Amino acid sequence: MKTRNGFVSNSSSSSFIISVKTSKKCKHCGHKLIDILDKIRLASESSFDNSVNAEGLKEVINFYAVDKDDSNDVKMLEKIKKFHAAHKSETIAAVSISYHDTRLLDELYDTPGVTILKDYN
Repeated sequence: MKTRNGFVSNSSSSSFIISVKTSKKCKHCGHKLIDILDKIRLASESSFDNSVNAEGLKEVINFYAVDKDDSNDVKMLEKIKKFHAAHKSETIAAVSISYHDTRLLDELYDTPGVTILKDYN
């Protein structure tokens, strides 16, 4: 039997591994735009099914339990590492969003600068 840590298949949320382009600060006032990770964190205050589970390549790899005997797991891990190597200025994160939070799910799919590397629907 295969056991995974982190992502739960029978939960009321969708889980993703995403890459987010880092928001730059305004050169005049220093203000940083709110990115999708900030929005998920804010949404987690009203729903336990919304969360940023891991942020940064090492944390995501640790969070995403890899079965070394499963070729799909190994390929996914390699895909994440290659993507990160080519896009070092982006943040890799493992996130969960409630199925009921359609606004946030739509925003995840429609936000420029967000790449969904893995969708666990």
